[in-house]
Formats: sequence, structure tokens, C-alpha cells
Amino acid sequence: MNINPNKIILPTKNGIIFEVIENILYFQSNGNYSIIKTIDGKKIDSTKSLKLFEENFGNKCFIRVHKSYLINFNHVVELVSKDELCLILIDGSSIKISARKRSYVRKLFIYGSNQ
Repeated sequence: MNINPNKIILPTKNGIIFEVIENILYFQSNGNYSIIKTIDGKKIDSTKSLKLFEENFGNKCFIRVHKSYLINFNHVVELVSKDELCLILIDGSSIKISARKRSYVRKLFIYGSNQ
């Protein structure tokens, strides 16, 4: 059996959804569950926790910028620093960066690496 490494298995209440990893904008915590938003506007409710997604993808292009968000850094178009530090994604979503993660995110913008 040949499994596509570019897809992720997303368990839901009704079964399983296969999604291309690059299509994911972010994972959002929803208690012990997660909401996954894709570039085509879909919102998928997964029965998997944000922590588990972070363990699987935290060392790739996904970064934890807040206790509630794991974002795909490839889809960030702007870093905004008005009242709060936020990332703007390609779909216009604005994701707040927690105070603890601000320095880390700024370094990513300067050096461009998640290492």
C-alpha cells in the first residue's frame, strides 16, 4: 500500500477526512478537539487535539503562535503590529500571537527558519 505523505488523516465525529497538508491554513483548539481551516474556506471539526497535531507537524512548516493556534507559516502574508501582534494569512484571517511567542515569531520573519 502506498500512502501519500502529502496528506493528513483528520478524524471527525463522522469518520475520516483526508486533506492535503499544504491546503491547511491553521489548526485551532476547541477544547479536546480541533478546527482545521483550509485555503478553500473549509472548516473541519476534528476529534484530535491541537497538541497531537503540534507533535506531528510542529517541526515542519506549522508553528504554534498561541495556545489556541498552530498555523502554516507558508500561508502567512503579513506581520501586523498595531494594538497586538498578529499574523495575516492568505485568506485574510488574522491570528493573534501570544506574548510568550512574539520574540520567536519575529525571529522567524527575520531568519525564515523554524529551527
